[in-house]
Amino acid sequence: MASEAGDENYVSPLDEASQQKCRNELNERSPADTLIAVQTLRQWVKEQDWLKTPTGYAFLLRFLRFRKFSQLEARKALEKFWTVRTGRPEWFTGGDPADPVLNKIDLQSKTEGQAWTPAGMDMEYLKQIGMSKVYQVVTLVYDWLVWDEHVQIEGVVTVVDYDGLTMQLVTTFSNREFKKEYMEYFQFHLHGKSLVKIFEEVGYECMPDEYLPDDYEGPRLGTCADIIDEMIEDLNKPEFIKYIRDLSSGKYGVDKSRVPAQTEVVGSFRKISAD
Repeated sequence: MASEAGDENYVSPLDEASQQKCRNELNERSPADTLIAVQTLRQWVKEQDWLKTPTGYAFLLRFLRFRKFSQLEARKALEKFWTVRTGRPEWFTGGDPADPVLNKIDLQSKTEGQAWTPAGMDMEYLKQIGMSKVYQVVTLVYDWLVWDEHVQIEGVVTVVDYDGLTMQLVTTFSNREFKKEYMEYFQFHLHGKSLVKIFEEVGYECMPDEYLPDDYEGPRLGTCADIIDEMIEDLNKPEFIKYIRDLSSGKYGVDKSRVPAQTEVVGSFRKISAD
């Protein structure tokens, strides 16, 4: 197994409820077991000369959680992650948290336990900047979201306001090439113009003021402008800037010409305690 400085010092930022969810739903066991799993995955990475990726503890842990601590499935997920990013460098390199486009196409907010992403889109503006720029910014935002361990555990709910959407933009969003490489990661539930069903599913407290009934007096996120300002402030924190600049630097990826036709599957086993 491959160890790195800092492995032993990793401290989970998750509260007890989220840690329990990791144990119950993601097969995450003791810190000692998790350390072994991360180092086992890292050892595999280091043996693949066709794959260049960050190997930090928290980064690799994300893929193990995603695949419920299956080493084989975590490897596949990591390979797919970098295969997609390598194939679309215009989407995944050079992301800038200070990009003014962020003020135009996305709202993000985080409530306890989950991240909610009410996304409002200026359709005319999308046509002006082009879809590649849209995907670059959206990808940057999702990199920010999944950087948060709470989001890794609890997931993301996205509410999109498509007011002003034209058939031309629908065609662009539904482009076969884009759909294959990007849109397949999302599931959609269309609600027409009524917000009633949305309120039932995500709660009033997760929506911007502009979308709330006039008589609502409960907890709230604030205005769209408030949410955007909070998101951009978080995106520009030094620790995230350092992370995203490294991730989108172009030095990582998959060299398809060197990927072996088949790789030997090495088993990873755990000791199971039984009463």
